[in-house]
Amino acid sequence: MVIIFKKFIKRFQFEYLLDVLKETFARFPLPVICVGASTLLCIIRAHDIKLMPEDSLMRTLLFLLYGLIFFTVARLYTEGTKASRDREVAINSAGGVLLLALVVIPDHITAMHAFIGVALAFSMLFAPYIGRRSTEDSVWFYNYINGTALAVSGLSVLVLCIGLCAIVGSMDYLFFDMQLSKKIYGDIWIFGGQFFGSVMFMRQIPRKFDFEKSERELLPGIYFILNYLVVPLILIYVWVLYVYFLKIAVQWELPKGSLAYMVTGFGSVGIAALLMTFPMRNSGTKLLQQFYKYFYYLLIVPIILLAIGLYTRISQYGITESRYAIGICLAWLFALTVWNIVFKKSAHIKHVPMILAALFLAGSIWPWSAVSVSTRSQQARLEVLLLKAGVAHADGTVTKTTQEVPFKLRKDISSILDYMFDGKEKSIKHLVTPFCKEIDKKYKKKKNTCHSVFYKKHDFEPSYRRYYNMPRKVMEAWGMQHVSRWHNANSERFNITANDLNYDNLQKVAPYTYMIRLNTHIPTNGTNEQLYREDIQKKLEIKLMLRPDGDITLLLSDGRKAVFAVRQLADSMFKNKVQEVPKYELDKMVLRQESNNLRAELRISEIRGRVIQGTFRIDILTALLLFSP
Repeated sequence: MVIIFKKFIKRFQFEYLLDVLKETFARFPLPVICVGASTLLCIIRAHDIKLMPEDSLMRTLLFLLYGLIFFTVARLYTEGTKASRDREVAINSAGGVLLLALVVIPDHITAMHAFIGVALAFSMLFAPYIGRRSTEDSVWFYNYINGTALAVSGLSVLVLCIGLCAIVGSMDYLFFDMQLSKKIYGDIWIFGGQFFGSVMFMRQIPRKFDFEKSERELLPGIYFILNYLVVPLILIYVWVLYVYFLKIAVQWELPKGSLAYMVTGFGSVGIAALLMTFPMRNSGTKLLQQFYKYFYYLLIVPIILLAIGLYTRISQYGITESRYAIGICLAWLFALTVWNIVFKKSAHIKHVPMILAALFLAGSIWPWSAVSVSTRSQQARLEVLLLKAGVAHADGTVTKTTQEVPFKLRKDISSILDYMFDGKEKSIKHLVTPFCKEIDKKYKKKKNTCHSVFYKKHDFEPSYRRYYNMPRKVMEAWGMQHVSRWHNANSERFNITANDLNYDNLQKVAPYTYMIRLNTHIPTNGTNEQLYREDIQKKLEIKLMLRPDGDITLLLSDGRKAVFAVRQLADSMFKNKVQEVPKYELDKMVLRQESNNLRAELRISEIRGRVIQGTFRIDILTALLLFSP
């Protein structure tokens, strides 16, 4: 049997793949272990096998991801500097301990983890050249080989996974009795994308880091794309940005928020194109040569635009992690521009990713990290807005507001609360805890209330899953209605929801005879809308009249009727800013009518509508209508 297996491996040349794995493991043992372990854990999780708690699994996977990149970078650094084995062990040990602390100690996944990941990823571009002299040609060609290797690895993954899926699908179709699990397709893509792709890429990373000009070889297609597509398009975009800058100067109109992303994207793409055209700086088209020579001069105006746009957004809405990241890109573009214009002789292409990685790494370190700075900025802004709303006071106390808070102010407060209840809730604890008893009492210490947010240990997962609806509950306790970021003053939504009262629940209908489910739009044309219903045996026919104000009338064929004052209920809820009715108050959402031997009940689970000029207009009503004729 062993002989047959060996012949099978040899005939299909799988032994080459085993040799690739052996060679890669010999050079990158720790990265291969990391990617192998993460692949196995992901496959186990895909099969719903609970090997460890979800929190521990998330932390383990993040550590393995960090480890895959860091240990690869450490090996490339030691190879480039020809460091001793002991030094590499020391670097790996210290880095491993630090990475483990980064994933074990924090309560949440924050921007800090993303910033560290970005810094590690960019360090791959210059790892062998840290602390050693190298030519720009060597750095460029090293990354060109790695870029090609990445493309080849991706193509290999596609071929492998599509081929294996086709084989498995054919077997499942031809041999029905096999009953193959559909999850095997997911296993194939997890194995191919994570393990096979990573090993194939690491296998192709060059062992040589110094190259001569004569060793550079570019594919003809790349020459065409860069010369005749990329460079002309970038220069056209530069022209558009300059026209926009001129418009700002003439009209003195501050740029809109999306400008920051436009300029950041342009700068990043432009510098990437500049690096790719490096070997053609003297041999490309005349346009490409001019682009390479004057790009940093052309970047001056977009940098000014980016600075103005970023300053405008921060002055209006404070600092967030995304704006902090844009600020890092601004500093990166500015530093590269100054370096390549003022200190051109000392500029080196390895500094391009090196500066960016250093900035992102610095942006993850307390107390000037993106998370810390953003949290302090938004906390201060929230306190100022709550003073205007009448919730916070000069003596430091917080109370429910007694004034009508304007829409714009409520929207700004809501936006900050949505942001803070995503891992930064402890910084506003002093503003919320005075209302915790009220919130917990109303919602019976249910999950996603003050008790669970501030006094329970949380899992290492995106915090928005835990704190869903908390901003709305806090706003309600402050005496205001929460406003979604998608709404404006003319389309503000107001929904009234009854907890645990929906169609899916098992509900007792006795002593009623009939039940009708309603999920209907309220008429907007000013006239009543009539709905006709009859039972399957045609023993009873009824008419439902929907009035524009939201009231519903049940009318029997003999003239008996029951009117449900939905409008009155909705106005009361809207006046008191109640958007969620807790389980123990569900009776407030039930309207009952009994007259002329007609007993009826309307169990409302949701009222959805809009606030128009301070008046709540009902758009959709979801309810159960029960009655006995």
